[in-house]
Amino acid sequence: MTAKCRVRIWALLAVLFVYGQSATAAIWEDPAAMPSYQDRTYFSLTPGGTLSFVDYAVYAPGDYDGSVTFNSDLYVYAYQFTNSASSTVGIDYFSVGVSPDVAIPDVTYDPAMGYAIPGGSDPALYLKLPESVIYMYPGQNIGPGGSSSVLLFTSNYGPQMAYGYVSGGVKGGAVVELPSPVPEPATLGLLIGGGLLAFRRRRVGADKKCVS
Repeated sequence: MTAKCRVRIWALLAVLFVYGQSATAAIWEDPAAMPSYQDRTYFSLTPGGTLSFVDYAVYAPGDYDGSVTFNSDLYVYAYQFTNSASSTVGIDYFSVGVSPDVAIPDVTYDPAMGYAIPGGSDPALYLKLPESVIYMYPGQNIGPGGSSSVLLFTSNYGPQMAYGYVSGGVKGGAVVELPSPVPEPATLGLLIGGGLLAFRRRRVGADKKCVS
């Protein structure tokens, strides 16, 4: 084998290695995402419980390169949560608070993105509510060590840091800081207050069912 052939083979292997690494990288490490809005945030479903985490990334218009196609004029918001391997609570839904006056054209998921190929569990139900985008796993809670697929929605508004919620059914839940589309800073208080109120109403309803 000539020296030139060996160089070409090593170059090809290097390209394949880099591609393989990027294909399985967590979304919070994706170089295509907005640097100020990609990270990993930790939470516990029960007081003093083990830490799980949510990876998140926001893509500027035209920068998302996953297996789902969106309008190139929209921001793409991506999230992927993982339940701790030592958790004692299954996750039944995940949501991101949004301002009621923000349009969300697309709500979906991408099973081919993220660190857990093919991406973890797909939500059975996903929709836009007046104060949140919600992804539900009824009858198939994500147990210890499990993860979601990459959960996606779009908006024509850029991100600010706001809040979301991870639910462990009646056993517990956690508020987490996440990026969300907000048209202007003045609406941020409405987003936080309205989103938490919706979660509290749902929790109270669930508690009443358990008591009755």
